[in-house]
Amino acid sequence: ISVEKGVVYVNISDKLLFSSGSTTVSARAKEVLGKVATVVKNKPDFEFMVEGHTDTVPIRTSAIKDNWDLSVLRATSVVRILQDEFGVAPARMTAAGRSQ
Repeated sequence: ISVEKGVVYVNISDKLLFSSGSTTVSARAKEVLGKVATVVKNKPDFEFMVEGHTDTVPIRTSAIKDNWDLSVLRATSVVRILQDEFGVAPARMTAAGRSQ
């Protein structure tokens, strides 16, 4: 956790969240996301962005076009868990991706 220019950053290791090339959030990561959700829900005036990152390995499958897709799909996977499993209001979240 860090604060820069009034913005709070919570970095969670991609290795904790996802297996290589996957958009499925690990069970262990869901525990961490539950803690993040508790903090976020206690600050109802906060809006936040979930930024997905990708692997260093190029990817192309029938479901994932490239590393851009992987990063955005990872971000939306996290946002959906925060919404569906932990009750964080979707209007407070933005999902974004980075290709590298």
